Amino acid sequence: MLSYQDDLSKLEDLSIKISDLINENRFENILELDLQRKKIIESIRSSIMSDHKMKLSQIININNKSLENIENKITELTIKHNKIKKRIKFYSLSK
Repeated sequence: MLSYQDDLSKLEDLSIKISDLINENRFENILELDLQRKKIIESIRSSIMSDHKMKLSQIININNKSLENIENKITELTIKHNKIKKRIKFYSLSK
């Protein structure tokens, strides 16, 4: 479940209250409710950004490990290739 599900419910309740107050022509409490609504929206936005940052960080770490593995394999293959190349050169010269 989403970590900000409760905030979404609170936001919905506040929006309903604001709508009811507008319909009743009672504007005196709307500003306070709207400020609460804005705080909740900012909290949700921060939570979403935090989730995205964490996922991106995980992807970057996985990518870095993969790159390191690839570089190690390339190094190993290069070493093996050079050894084989030297052997071929040695045997071709010995004939």
